[in-house]
Amino acid sequence: MAYYTPHAIPAALTYYWRMKMPETTCFTALVSHFLQDIAQVLQVEIKVEEHKVAKIAYATRNSFGLFSKDFARRHGLQLHGFTSTWFLLDIAFY
Repeated sequence: MAYYTPHAIPAALTYYWRMKMPETTCFTALVSHFLQDIAQVLQVEIKVEEHKVAKIAYATRNSFGLFSKDFARRHGLQLHGFTSTWFLLDIAFY
């Protein structure tokens, strides 16, 4: 099982760096166009409040480390479920 440990380190580092990376302008524009499409379909006016979006996107309370309690609280159940099923699949396969 020690053979797989070195392969997990680059994946974990990539995931950590991606969590710290801000969203691109292209993605933000895509989301705003998506909201406009939803507004047209539902025939409802959706007003984007840029100052609230910026406040949420750059708030320090939304950034948390990979091994923090916030990360475990938000993603711990999914991470545990995924890793345990992957581990059982490895046992069954090998």
